[in-house]
Amino acid sequence: MDTSSTIAMFLHFGLLGIGCLALAEKFIPVFPSYVLLMLLGLTVSDGASLAMTIVATSVGSVVGW
Repeated sequence: MDTSSTIAMFLHFGLLGIGCLALAEKFIPVFPSYVLLMLLGLTVSDGASLAMTIVATSVGSVVGW
């Protein structure tokens, strides 16, 4: 299973999957955090979704700390 298909699988789970990606990135650094966050920001369509994506990645990152 390659990295892009793994990330796509997590994105199908919505905000929970995005939070899990941020959590998993703490333990298995596939990409640097700033690259992962930039790529996740490119997947959202509007400002409200971007705000919720930021919250989900922040929660996942804090839980993994």
